[in-house]
Amino acid sequence: MNAPPIAALLFDLDDTLLDYSGGVDGSWAGACHACCPRAGVDPSVLLGALAETRRWFWDDAERHRRERVNMLGAWQHIVEFALERLGCATPDGFAAAVARDFAERRREVMRLFPDALDTLEHFRKQGVPLGLITNGDAGQQRDKIERHGLARFFDTILIEGEFGTGKPEEIVYRHALQALGASATTAWMVGDHLEWDVSAPQRLGDPARAVSPPLSGGRAKCRTSAGCLRRRPRHSPRGTRTRSPLRRRRLRASESGIRTSAHRGFPGSGQRRAHNQDNRRGRHTGCREGNPSPPDGENPHRLPFSI
Repeated sequence: MNAPPIAALLFDLDDTLLDYSGGVDGSWAGACHACCPRAGVDPSVLLGALAETRRWFWDDAERHRRERVNMLGAWQHIVEFALERLGCATPDGFAAAVARDFAERRREVMRLFPDALDTLEHFRKQGVPLGLITNGDAGQQRDKIERHGLARFFDTILIEGEFGTGKPEEIVYRHALQALGASATTAWMVGDHLEWDVSAPQRLGDPARAVSPPLSGGRAKCRTSAGCLRRRPRHSPRGTRTRSPLRRRRLRASESGIRTSAHRGFPGSGQRRAHNQDNRRGRHTGCREGNPSPPDGENPHRLPFSI
């Protein structure tokens, strides 16, 4: 069965085009080791408290929605809560200094996925209208777009902090589609969040696809609403596990002709590198948090998450 032509494509940004979750723990560790000695705080103790606090902080849906539009403030609050857990008295401005140091380190390690630009260039050459929809802080999201030269590819860019609301609100997708002159039934949404980038657009009629971060072995994996593609644990030899209901549903969907973005031959779709394996494993289970092990990779734009 041939898939209908793509009239427009809507892309997510973080952990879809940009490797946002890579280097998170290293950035926190670097910030703590740089700032803690001057305040008389043990960096390893603070790091342990931060790991628990980050998880708790982003686990509340309302706080997640409220805080993600001011990420520097959110990171400062996380440090302050961690220090409160430890009962540490620190100089004024210490939490803000740690947050700023973390933000700078985090910004420096962010990179586009290796095939991101080739994929965008491919669709531009095909004349497909492209839109970018991303949740989060207006300043930080705009900086990522400009810093990595992404604006030139998109006919419309919608950032939660600029627009006033974000995914999964219906108005967000409808506004982007209107700007592209496309309908929900002929446009595709590509992203990494099962609710924001797949389920919500599909309720409008958009044949959305969720692209997971790349797996090892040079094979890109995708998820669709027909079911999640679940990773085989490393300790389980190939062929020794029975298929789960989700796995069986995915296979039936594939046999019936349902297409995913990897099957459509995205440029470089088989070349994306492996990263954040525990993070991927959490998302593929359809976990509401997006990642049940926040320290392994963090994205404030997946609900709820740990930054």
